[in-house]
Amino acid sequence: MGRLLKAFVTQLPFSLFLSLRYLRPKRTFVSVITLISVLGVTLGVWILTTVIAIMTGFNIQMRERILGTQAHLTARLPLAAPIEPWPGLCQELSAFPGVRDVAPFVEGQAVLDYHNIVWVVRVMGVLPRPGAIREKLEAMIPPPEATRSFGAFDLSDDHAILGRLLSEGIGIPVGETIVLHSVANGREILDANNEGREPRQMILPAELSVTGVYESDDEEPDSPLIYVPLEVAQPLFENPGTVNGIDLELTQPYRVQGIKDALAQRYPQYEWTSWIDRNAAEFNAVAQERTNMYFLLFMIMVVAAFCITNTMITVTTQKRHEIGLMRAVGANKSQVVAAFLWQGFSVGLIGTGTGLLLAFGTLFFRRYLVRGLGWAFGMDPYDPGLTFLWNLPAKITALDLSVISTGAFLASAVAALLPATLAAELDPAAALRNRTTA
Repeated sequence: MGRLLKAFVTQLPFSLFLSLRYLRPKRTFVSVITLISVLGVTLGVWILTTVIAIMTGFNIQMRERILGTQAHLTARLPLAAPIEPWPGLCQELSAFPGVRDVAPFVEGQAVLDYHNIVWVVRVMGVLPRPGAIREKLEAMIPPPEATRSFGAFDLSDDHAILGRLLSEGIGIPVGETIVLHSVANGREILDANNEGREPRQMILPAELSVTGVYESDDEEPDSPLIYVPLEVAQPLFENPGTVNGIDLELTQPYRVQGIKDALAQRYPQYEWTSWIDRNAAEFNAVAQERTNMYFLLFMIMVVAAFCITNTMITVTTQKRHEIGLMRAVGANKSQVVAAFLWQGFSVGLIGTGTGLLLAFGTLFFRRYLVRGLGWAFGMDPYDPGLTFLWNLPAKITALDLSVISTGAFLASAVAALLPATLAAELDPAAALRNRTTA
């Protein structure tokens, strides 16, 4: 085996053979600096790959959460005008290519009254017909727990579905009755008092039975959302026979922009809002943070590149006599440059490969590492509020691996370029007069 390896090494090009010889570990100061250079590249690739993979995982998890709770595309009229021919429009949109399901809705604000506890809520009236949108809403009902049941998705008759925060905050269990009052009644009473007259026309309140409690990360504590049947919401918000908008579920939600453009061209009177438009601020923030992380963590590899430059300069200083001897026996400048460039390439290759292996291992065992750190700092691993931390998402993409690996490799190569050029420009006669050897 040793003979085969020796025979293989002797067949290598002169520049590569010389660079590997300089990389061979020795108990010298140069070997220590070389090891530090490799560790610098390793550390940069390791941390950058791990952090970017976790941020990518969070981004994918956020998109899946949004797609699991929000409509992919929504049609409205300008100025929130009611849509009157909505049954025919729903049929046309259902037949449009790429559309999986449609659901008309009526939305507005109301005052919830439960045992003299009042709360301003948002109300969404929907059609409880079978389809992909109904399945999405049904999936928001959590499974029963040991101490309570969350009911089922039932919007038939005079039923309502509350959010978990609202249900627990006010104490409304499944099976209780709530009353929804239209805010238009309050405006009419105020106007009547200001004008010194009796209120004219009042909207009757809706008395509803709570049949289910849903759970969503998008639920707002200050403005909770209640789902009710469409026929209940229409008179409550003075929308008899009309709707405020139509939600669309797509077969391929990530291609929503093309479908949105096609629908906007076919129905220019409507305003089309996609799930990407509604969450543009969050997506831009994640993208900006990801870019900042790339820039900041790449500085580790820049520091490692300076270490490589320092190593190469030290090698060229200590190897002046050998460089002069090589030039004297016929080695040209390009061969000397190639020898030191190969050394920089080797440092970058070893550091990048080691860093990627460490990153893969860290990501594979990330949940055990996080739980171990949590246990060390006294955190409860079974705390439901920390589920997002224990189930830390991560996703490595080919693009990220290419960018990080190429960046680390190029940084190492560029760092070795200046010392390699200086070594090639040494005067052979002056270098031979210098008897300093490594």
